[in-house]
Amino acid sequence: MLNKGKVIIFGGFGSDDKASTLIEIFDTKTKEINKAEYRLPLGVSGSRMAWHGSDIILIGGERLGKRSNHVVKLDFEEKSILSLREMGSKRTSPIAIEVEHDEIIVIGGNTKEATAEIRKWNRYLEDYSWTPCTN
Repeated sequence: MLNKGKVIIFGGFGSDDKASTLIEIFDTKTKEINKAEYRLPLGVSGSRMAWHGSDIILIGGERLGKRSNHVVKLDFEEKSILSLREMGSKRTSPIAIEVEHDEIIVIGGNTKEATAEIRKWNRYLEDYSWTPCTN
């Protein structure tokens, strides 16, 4: 993820071939790489990211060797990670498209069928939720 001259790097595999929990920040101006003060709760690979205001949403991926429908919010100001409502399908390496600053569509991701879901505000739940895309 690129934000204000900084590249945020996380996920993938470490030198021990295990999914990494490390978060690193590369400053494009100073060319320095620094480790963030916190880590992901579980190692993840094949996840996708999208902005949600100033926070990053980490979507799906493979965790503990299995596809995941988990969604977490990374808040860099508060230095916190918060679990959010899960997707309906488990997805690894989906395409994630930010429709607006608070709406995200995910497509595919090794599901058995070519499906898509959108994360948007649900006024009945008074929270964001995932629903299948039909159009």
